[in-house]
Amino acid sequence: MIELSIIVPVYNSEKYIRDCLNSICKQIKNEVELILVNDGSKDASLKICKYFSKKYKNIKIINEKKNRGVSYSRNVGIKNSGGKYILFCDSDDQLINHSINKILYNIKKFSNTEIFVLRNKIISQNSVDKNQFTSAYSNKKKSILNNIKNFKKFRATCWNFIIQKRFLLFKKIKFKNIEVFEDQVFISNLLCNTKSYKIINKPVYLNRTIEPNSLSNKTGYTIVNSCAKILYEITNILLNRENLLNEKKVSFLKSRLKYASDRFFIHILTCDSSEIKKISKYLSKNYFILSKFPKLNTYNFIRIIKERKNIEKNLFKYQRKKISFIKNIVMKIEKNKLIVFCAGSYSKVILKSLYKLGVKVHTIIDNNRHYSGKQFNNTKIKNPLYLKKNFRQLSDYNFLVCNKNFLAFSKIKIQLGKIGFNKKKIIHVGI
Repeated sequence: MIELSIIVPVYNSEKYIRDCLNSICKQIKNEVELILVNDGSKDASLKICKYFSKKYKNIKIINEKKNRGVSYSRNVGIKNSGGKYILFCDSDDQLINHSINKILYNIKKFSNTEIFVLRNKIISQNSVDKNQFTSAYSNKKKSILNNIKNFKKFRATCWNFIIQKRFLLFKKIKFKNIEVFEDQVFISNLLCNTKSYKIINKPVYLNRTIEPNSLSNKTGYTIVNSCAKILYEITNILLNRENLLNEKKVSFLKSRLKYASDRFFIHILTCDSSEIKKISKYLSKNYFILSKFPKLNTYNFIRIIKERKNIEKNLFKYQRKKISFIKNIVMKIEKNKLIVFCAGSYSKVILKSLYKLGVKVHTIIDNNRHYSGKQFNNTKIKNPLYLKKNFRQLSDYNFLVCNKNFLAFSKIKIQLGKIGFNKKKIIHVGI
């Protein structure tokens, strides 16, 4: 009897897939199956998967010759799974030692539970992720959402849950055809439908957040298109289940809408005219649902889709306005004496805008030591130690701090001030 199916979508993962599979296979049990869905990889990923399948039992490889995306791969994994419960694992992440024993203990002892909440550690920090579930104890009288301290900071990731397959099928929950942030809709459906849950206190999952060029750090059309789909899907959940959703669930769904809306408006800056036209067409096609989009504390999405015939015009207008804002900031800075601080997705959008404006960036600085030495938009990332060592040559440089969080900017400003940089030359870019 298979108790647990571990589903790993694999696409061009040769750099980390060995670590991932080693972490799982060395603790795998007879009642656990590992399903590897190769999503048309062009590197050595499939070869590595086959090596492990020969060395270990209970490994099933599903080889898709065409790349269809992580959502498709996970759905294929669910369809082909034989376990009572399902755990998703990304191909660049790992399971902590002895975690499968903990998981099996819980799913056998609490066999009717719909979902188990997993805590995770971040590989780069070796610390428990605080932006997930904060309570270590389940309260059956309260919604699972009561265990999330801050909806705004919550990261909706499918690998933070072990899900009863029967529950998934009964509620018809699956991944939508969304390329990036696909977890947002899946987790929204999951948490708004579940009635029984248990939180496993000790961390069992290791998440890797050290790749600045990972899929989640893409920019432009891929992000905007995905976010538009998320806005449609979650608004649809709000409309179709309006009478079944309590205040907490509505609040959570609105936080997911804000998450997608914020990224939609950031990444629209890097879209070209043909891409904006495609997005406008999608918004117009789904106007009936999206026009019901709730008012949020963000750039009002309703302004863009207020009139169906003016959606394209409004998107172009918004893009020009924000690019003009960046241009006005840059005009005040001495050319070729610019350093960008922060190497996240938000920063990448600003960098692309700067390149379009013909602005040369000397280097990128980030406090994440794992980013150091990596390429980001053809510019090398360095850690703050580089600034200390080269302070004399860089003392008159300007800094653009590309972080939407003003508190984070304030801390970086203090950090640069302690090194000796002029605080007047440290500028916050908050679009």
